[in-house]
Amino acid sequence: MDLQQQIVELREKFLQKLEDEPPADE
Repeated sequence: MDLQQQIVELREKFLQKLEDEPPADE
């Protein structure tokens, strides 16, 4: 299991979640 690949996938999943659920600050 490649740690670098795992980090990349987690980062993409995190960014995707941010796009799907934008923070409602206002």
